[in-house]
Amino acid sequence: MPDGRLLFRQERKSFYTRLAEAQNGHSEANAKVIEARAALEQARNGFAIARDGNTLARKKRKTAASFRKEREKWSLRCESVQTELSRREKSLIEYAEKIREIEKEITEIEAHFAQIELLRFVLSERYVFTPLNFANAAAGLPQMGWRRSFLLCARIERFAETSINYLIFDVVRVILEGVTPASAAEAAREIRGQISKGPRFESVREFLAQDWPALERAVLAVWNSSIHADARPYRIAALFLEALKAPRRVVNPLLDALEKDLSPS
Repeated sequence: MPDGRLLFRQERKSFYTRLAEAQNGHSEANAKVIEARAALEQARNGFAIARDGNTLARKKRKTAASFRKEREKWSLRCESVQTELSRREKSLIEYAEKIREIEKEITEIEAHFAQIELLRFVLSERYVFTPLNFANAAAGLPQMGWRRSFLLCARIERFAETSINYLIFDVVRVILEGVTPASAAEAAREIRGQISKGPRFESVREFLAQDWPALERAVLAVWNSSIHADARPYRIAALFLEALKAPRRVVNPLLDALEKDLSPS
């Protein structure tokens, strides 16, 4: 519903208002905790001075009544300040928990809004569904809707080339959409044949020069699986790229030659 965006903005604004209030409360509570800790440290110092004075007076056999009275005073003050410090630290923890809860709620509603907007973009079919268009629609979420995000981002001049990963997927998709192979082997031959000869596939031909076997294995694996036909290009490209990441055996020419010389004739 169009007015769902307005409801989201109102709800999001309410959450951020609550978050600001909680953060202010947390800052104030933290300042009070620091103040109470300083007071407790001062009270403990006063108690230590009175205690040491009382010990010294007893050693010198002097009157220690005033020191005992001072010690008791600081002892009571330490207890009261410790109680107040505990109360303030509890308040600080409560504000921190409140902030975490509000931030979690904000994350959830923003994620929900972003998911809905991306679904709107996909279902609108107003633009070709490419990685760049998808990125343009998603870039501004959740601060704005997908259409405004798309229009703003589309104005930005870009210089980056299309990823080879996407080019491989796109080539496989285009080829499989134009033919109807009867078997996995036929699909692999068709893909290799068209890429090897077709001028429109020059962008990936050189990249695949040393890795045809890996691409063919990916085609065979996907074709013999239960995956839906429309999803085959995605899976073929994914398996092929995973195979390229796997560690490869590095052949040392000298060792290889020595092994051949030492092998039994």
